[in-house]
Amino acid sequence: MSTVQPKLSGLKPEKFQKEINGKKTDLYTLVNSDGYEVSITNYGGAIVAIMVPDKDGKVANVIQGQMLSILPSHICQLLSVVSETVSARENSN
Repeated sequence: MSTVQPKLSGLKPEKFQKEINGKKTDLYTLVNSDGYEVSITNYGGAIVAIMVPDKDGKVANVIQGQMLSILPSHICQLLSVVSETVSARENSN
């Protein structure tokens, strides 16, 4: 599988290519026939960008919240915490 270079979001897949707990992480971008994009990591399945027209018709990343201010430089650390929390919950059952 090849990684598509996102055109609308400007995200750089190489920033997401790390190794965490022996597993390689990456960024994958799906592009529809209209050219709109969804970018997703394979570590935790985090949706990083959804590039579609906003309520005013301007193409923008419509993901809401403060997470965008810390991505992509800290995505691996953030997802690592989520993964550890899920693992801890699974092991407690």
